[in-house]
Amino acid sequence: MVKYYLIGLVVTFYLGLIVDNLFLSSLLFWLSVSLAVVSFAYLTKAPQIFRKRENGIIPWYVRWLLTPFLAGATLYNWIARRYDSVPAIQKVDSALFLACRLFSKDIDELKSHGVSAILDITAEFNGLDWTAESNNLHYLNVAVLDHQYPSEEQTKTIINWLNDRMNSQQKVVIHCALGRGRSVWVMAAFLMHRHPEWDVQHALTHINKIRNTARLNRSQYKALEKFKNNGQLNITEKLCIIANPVSGGGKWQQHKSEVIERLSTRYQVEIKETEADISAEVLTREALQQAFDIIVAAGGDGTVAEVANMLVKANNPTPLAILPMGTANALAHLFLGATTKVAPLYSACDAILQKSCLPIDVAKCNDRIALLVIAIGKGYEMITNSDRSKKNDSGQFAYLSALWESLADNRSVDLVVTIDQEKLQVNAASFVVANAAPSTTILAQGAGKVKWQDGLLDITWFESSKDSNIQPFVSVSQLIIRALCGAKIGNDALVKHKTAKQITIQSSDVIKYVIDGETYQADVLNIETLPQKLTIIVNKQLAQLEDN
Repeated sequence: MVKYYLIGLVVTFYLGLIVDNLFLSSLLFWLSVSLAVVSFAYLTKAPQIFRKRENGIIPWYVRWLLTPFLAGATLYNWIARRYDSVPAIQKVDSALFLACRLFSKDIDELKSHGVSAILDITAEFNGLDWTAESNNLHYLNVAVLDHQYPSEEQTKTIINWLNDRMNSQQKVVIHCALGRGRSVWVMAAFLMHRHPEWDVQHALTHINKIRNTARLNRSQYKALEKFKNNGQLNITEKLCIIANPVSGGGKWQQHKSEVIERLSTRYQVEIKETEADISAEVLTREALQQAFDIIVAAGGDGTVAEVANMLVKANNPTPLAILPMGTANALAHLFLGATTKVAPLYSACDAILQKSCLPIDVAKCNDRIALLVIAIGKGYEMITNSDRSKKNDSGQFAYLSALWESLADNRSVDLVVTIDQEKLQVNAASFVVANAAPSTTILAQGAGKVKWQDGLLDITWFESSKDSNIQPFVSVSQLIIRALCGAKIGNDALVKHKTAKQITIQSSDVIKYVIDGETYQADVLNIETLPQKLTIIVNKQLAQLEDN
């Protein structure tokens, strides 16, 4: 195919040079540029040059640049479809249809067959986009050049998407330009996935009984055989995403399709969404009964903590992954690295696809699991002063603002604290017990860095002073310096730090405290470390660093 485009490129460019008419010469050069771009796409096997999105839309600037090629391809497609010896749409299996390029006029026929999902395998044509959406049709484009075949990653995406449709009792039409090559390859691949005992010839024979124009070229046939023989059509790892739709002002709904598309390249993805009366813990219990290979918590730190709580209670080794969709996302920052502040979903999905796992410590506070911190005093006030509307408007700055307000109020709490065997009387403005904490969790930075695989809890506190309203600000400034330096600086009298395996906290009043962003209250806090009790998916570089 590419040789014809290259010949056309040379001819049109030469004619553009010798033609005297400026208008005609411009058209010929436009055509030659269009053919040059398309030739480059074929030579480099780069369908992304068309920039076709998953919803089937080719951007206007690409359509403008490639107008001569697209016009010719559309004309050829229209003629070939009009005089084709087989119908445009044909049923190949109980819920699977093959078709040539679809148009709005085909919607009624699709509905008459009960088809509710469209898989578009073309790179060069605009899809049905808004037409499919307005008719409540599920639509996915996987861009593949004519006469070629999907990559391994694309094939996994296709198989997982089709499995999702089948599991939802939907009928799907798979189409390319004429329903002869690319779509046939995909249909055969999926049939062999569903029927592992079939070989390539068996699958193609099954398709040819219905659509006798279906055929694969030599490279497509060999690639399909290779995929089959290498087990690339067998996708066995299952992943469950437990998502909180209201976290971060509704980030999950905005990025849901993007996440599914990315993770489907390796896993069979199932979604479970929390509701007002269905918690993340309940959904995690369901997921554990279904034996998923990975459980993903999509939400804020509170959602992650709920999922982790159930995993630890069940003593289940299933790895936990994080999709940061909250406000602070401190857990994601800690386990996935600082890139989560710039490209949170990309970093998280990348880690899940690489599946680098580490066992980490967790803290148990009464009957709750803490991955990050248990905070009393200023840490509690910071959370309670940051309501949902403030977090939606200001993001993480809402926490900083709330902390500043809290520091200006020079309140403290009287605590009786037993650290292992040592008993202390503490009048604390802030008292934090940390299992793990990124540098941005300032109130936990008594040692400059909290280790999360040492089997110890880090305790950081500072007292208030009736004589000085600025003392809390000075203490927090010292903690900031420790966070920046990554180590404890001096033996100052303001900020205190200790490590322990067990801690008991008592008070004459009810203790108000926060665990990983969620507020609670109790008469007594019994806190202990549970070494390497949870397996979590982390940034690959971080995993290698911890191993060393």
